[in-house]
Amino acid sequence: MGDDVGAPFISTRLEIDQLVGLTFHGGAILHVSVMPFPRGESVNSLAARIAGSKVVKSVVIGALSAAAIGLTAPIASASYESTWQQGCRGYWYSTSGHGYCSSASNYPSYTYITQYDCNVELDTEHWDHLSQGYVGKFDTHECTFKINKTHVTYAV
Repeated sequence: MGDDVGAPFISTRLEIDQLVGLTFHGGAILHVSVMPFPRGESVNSLAARIAGSKVVKSVVIGALSAAAIGLTAPIASASYESTWQQGCRGYWYSTSGHGYCSSASNYPSYTYITQYDCNVELDTEHWDHLSQGYVGKFDTHECTFKINKTHVTYAV
């Protein structure tokens, strides 16, 4: 093994039969250790032994699965209209929307129109007749790609 010393760095060539351990702290290398492979061991057989371990495989599969789920699962957060229309308003998520009433008060008809503003596809609206004082979710619609807004209005 040969060493070339230059200020302030040390460059070392390592033979294929050695393992290198690096200890990092704050992005800088703190310690370098060079260890020979156990007698009769090679890079290929060491890799095969590690890859053959069921525990290592399970950990790798678990870590990759968690990363995939974390990257693909959308965060569910609702948007909603800032004003209530006779006790009701629209809510929407990424692709779906619905109407919600805290207390339906559109006397005398209690008819509500829920308008869904879908991205790329045709917008749609649904008419619903609710009972006086109705509380809860009513009418839902799923857009194929994205929903921009859900608006609730009322008919007299």
